[in-house]
Amino acid sequence: MATKTFRDPVHQSIELSDYLVTIIDTQEFQRLRHIKQLGYAEAVYPGGNHSRFSHSLGTCYLAGRVMRTLKEKQDLLEISENDIKLVEIAGLCHDLGHGPFSHKFQEVVEKVTGEKWKHETASVEILTLISGRLSEKLQLEEDYITTIKRIILGDPPKDKPKKKFMFQIVCNEDTGIDVDKWDYFARDCHYVGIRNDFDHEHLLKFLRVVQVGDNYELGFRDKEAENVKALFDTRFKLHRRVYQHRVVGLLEKMINEVLIGYFNYTEELGETSEFVISKIIDGMRDRENKEVWDESCRKYCQMDDRILSKIAISKEPELEPTRDLLKQIEERQFYKLAAVIQSKPSWSTEEGKDGDERGDFELADQVQAETNPITFTLDIKISQDDIEKVLANDEFKKYSEGFLVVKHKFSHGKDKHPLLKVPFFKKYQANEIPKGTPLKPHQIPPSLPKDDQLEWTVFRVYTKTPLKKGQTEFRREIDLKLRALYENRTPEDRGKKRKGNSGERGDVKGARANLLDRY
Repeated sequence: MATKTFRDPVHQSIELSDYLVTIIDTQEFQRLRHIKQLGYAEAVYPGGNHSRFSHSLGTCYLAGRVMRTLKEKQDLLEISENDIKLVEIAGLCHDLGHGPFSHKFQEVVEKVTGEKWKHETASVEILTLISGRLSEKLQLEEDYITTIKRIILGDPPKDKPKKKFMFQIVCNEDTGIDVDKWDYFARDCHYVGIRNDFDHEHLLKFLRVVQVGDNYELGFRDKEAENVKALFDTRFKLHRRVYQHRVVGLLEKMINEVLIGYFNYTEELGETSEFVISKIIDGMRDRENKEVWDESCRKYCQMDDRILSKIAISKEPELEPTRDLLKQIEERQFYKLAAVIQSKPSWSTEEGKDGDERGDFELADQVQAETNPITFTLDIKISQDDIEKVLANDEFKKYSEGFLVVKHKFSHGKDKHPLLKVPFFKKYQANEIPKGTPLKPHQIPPSLPKDDQLEWTVFRVYTKTPLKKGQTEFRREIDLKLRALYENRTPEDRGKKRKGNSGERGDVKGARANLLDRY
């Protein structure tokens, strides 16, 4: 089989088969060269301007290596060359559907159309478009496309429990450990200049398919727990220092305002406009109307990060506020920080109770209380919607003409410690599938907290015009209004987990406003 070799700074040489190169050499895939992997993070990390194109090649390469490693090490799995092909294509195409500035475009679509939109959905539609046009070369039947879609979504069919591992390689909804993360952790760390302590090459040597109940799933040798822990450490570090850096979060919100302004204008123009998002999205969902679906997919593929240049040189007077905001961003005239609202993390470890870990944060409380009068901690349940609702009151116009709320959510795991979800195995005989069992809490390596849940949220409030009154007065008023909003709810509503809510539940009377900003 013919192959092509790509030189890569992360994996050195990436060798891909000709059917993958056929997809790569399409306009739809080449478009990924113009979508930055880290969105607008290069405004903070100048080296972080790599693209979705290189990440997709890396993910495809690792997906193929995982499949071939399992085929070589575990004959009982009966992995076919076609299985490898489908997983490689899924790895290559998993990000085909990203819009301008990657994940944040999904928020733009929801704001403009009022509908949910996932880039994975667009990825499958665009792959279907490509495979239909190149059917003779790719030879992807309809059931193959369905399998690739499931691999991209991490959605294994229930009637194939012994093939579940295939659907965990690109997107692992069970443990969060997949080749997508292996590549972008290594790639993002390389380009932003942050050390990556996770060694995916070493982990690959100890990766096997294990039996968990009736399913065959991806598992790791028990002695690799420290390396798996390093993966979650790296993820947390990248979120704190890069993906959710305070300036990156603000810039992404401001860019979203630019895109929302532009697409709201094109929606008003309707048929005369080049990009009507609602029409494009609806068309991509309508496969029965082949002509509309085809045209909608092509229109979607014309949108990438270069759309900002189109906005910058536009002449329409209706877009003048949007152009002014874009110019403001380019000249680094950012909105000003007015308040930081910190939800209290949950600490249930013995270390925290003894003051070892929690003590460090208590010290941070005291230091920040003396130096940062705009930051405070709430131990009541609040959401971004709550803050925006409070700021929408006319009485806050005395402080500024407009506000922007940016949410930063930090988490080690959704419902339990992440390492407790990973199946590990011990030494086994070559002619068997090893049993996979999770670690027990006392077996978790140090450095990651051993809480059942450790999750907290930071809300940053920015003003679009300079504060007309003092920051301390503004902080106190928003603090009081949020507490009043909480008190006016019924006990059932206070305890109800609503969309967008984060923070710890607590009694308002016992809530303390510690001045804390860890980030």
